[in-house]
Amino acid sequence: MAGILDLEVSMGINKTMIEIERKWIMRALPTIDRSRHFTIEQAYLSVCPEVRITRKTSVESSMCEMCKLTIKSPCSIKRNEIEFELSEEQFEALLGLVNAEAIQKDYSVASVFSNALERNVDLHMGVVDKNLHSKWMYAEVEFDSLEDAGIFKIEEVLHFPKMVELEATGLVEWSMAEYWRKTRKV
Repeated sequence: MAGILDLEVSMGINKTMIEIERKWIMRALPTIDRSRHFTIEQAYLSVCPEVRITRKTSVESSMCEMCKLTIKSPCSIKRNEIEFELSEEQFEALLGLVNAEAIQKDYSVASVFSNALERNVDLHMGVVDKNLHSKWMYAEVEFDSLEDAGIFKIEEVLHFPKMVELEATGLVEWSMAEYWRKTRKV
């Protein structure tokens, strides 16, 4: 364990974590209070292993809230993730190494109540490349445990189950890295 912590300090790793997340492909996004609304730019330095850079900008203030480099394990409901904070200058320098335009996401987060979990969860919703013919929409929720992920029901927070096209949790063909590979041809 000390070895991992030493590595984190020497490499400047800001966060190592296990991400437990479910994802749905949407026909439409709900018109619920999206108190947190962002523009996300995302580009991949590698899709295998998944190494990406992300810049998150507040729509309200037009201010950059965060830039990071993320390394993720293969697509699954449960993934290992390592994140490094980046400055905007570092983000731009890395983006300059990529021979494609970043994925653009119109991204928002809404706090919704889950009866199954008996608490609020953050519903993350995005429209990917909304100005391109390849546009698509998704929703995802991160969980504290696999048990919570298993009992959560998207239908109870959306109230319009027909908005959901399919559950894409763990489906590589619906991962952002695969979308990058298919649409950016890099």
